[in-house]
Amino acid sequence: MDPIFLSIICWFCIFPILFLLFFGTVIYILYRDRRKHADAWHEAARRAGLTFNEPKWILGRPTLSGDWHGRALRVYTVTRGVPGSAMGGSTSYMRIEMAARLPEGRLISISERDFLSQLGRPGEETRIGNAEFDQRFVARGEPPEFVRGLLASSGLRRMLLQARYVNIETAEEKIRYSQLNIETDVETMLSLFALLFDVAEAIERA
Repeated sequence: MDPIFLSIICWFCIFPILFLLFFGTVIYILYRDRRKHADAWHEAARRAGLTFNEPKWILGRPTLSGDWHGRALRVYTVTRGVPGSAMGGSTSYMRIEMAARLPEGRLISISERDFLSQLGRPGEETRIGNAEFDQRFVARGEPPEFVRGLLASSGLRRMLLQARYVNIETAEEKIRYSQLNIETDVETMLSLFALLFDVAEAIERA
């Protein structure tokens, strides 16, 4: 038999096996990551008294919902394409939304002073006159007096500075926290719930 013909036959026999092995490996890695995500969120829901919403398919992602000390809370993920990616890549973001009664005409966002957290944030920065806070965070909002008044509280500033990462903004009748990648540390998630609650309380008092 012609060696070239034999090699072609071998290739057509081996290629489907290699493809299945590659595809199976990718599915396993995705499933393992989803399982780690689901296990962590299930534990966070149990400890926070929230409802763990199981994904409807094997590679789906769970959500959390319920009541945190009298405030409606929702935790979920979104996937966005990576701008300029030739391969059509995407990345996942975690979001936590908590109900808050915002004063009419008041808006605020507090985010880390880095490139990613500044994307899509309208308005001018409002510096509050605290060197440590202004060096780490960018605060924006309307009117600027509302932002300064809210962040005049040393207790609120201290809680924000103690957080590992902050990216908070008001959105309709809620406040929203966003971060790149999905959080799987239960203690961190619980601390974020507490931080959002304190921010919501401060906004309503203001």
